[in-house]
Amino acid sequence: MSTDPHSEITIAFSGVHLINADRMVVWHALQDPAALRRCLPGCDDISGSPETGYEARLTQRFGPMTVSFAGQAKIEEVTKHSVYAIRSTGYGGLAGYAQSIANITLTDVEGGTELSYRGRTLLGGFQSSETVPHAKDLARNFADQFFEALQNTIEMQTA
Repeated sequence: MSTDPHSEITIAFSGVHLINADRMVVWHALQDPAALRRCLPGCDDISGSPETGYEARLTQRFGPMTVSFAGQAKIEEVTKHSVYAIRSTGYGGLAGYAQSIANITLTDVEGGTELSYRGRTLLGGFQSSETVPHAKDLARNFADQFFEALQNTIEMQTA
């Protein structure tokens, strides 16, 4: 069993959500710190804006450890109201780090908006080693939980 603090793994993730709301509503929710705080799993605090980037604190469980991460996120490659990439980095002290890039596309569809995402996460340090047997599942589930919570939040507000 590896406990190399310098080990890294890369995880790919993708998904599609059909949201019963106008594309502009979804676009704004994706950039609203209050909505992001409600939707990011384990989010303790978030501040910032799309123009300056975001800073956040999250608490996550990795196997037997509960770890607090401090991180930053920056929106890049924007096609206003339809496409952007978000690049984020989080550090959890001895537990390691996570770096992610996600490309998000919003498309008008009958009855609302299709939100599709594709990205990858690099986990480094102890959290990526075999001591966390389900690290890949944890990282993919994080994205799924975020986008599902975002969909639910938007649909409840527009109902």
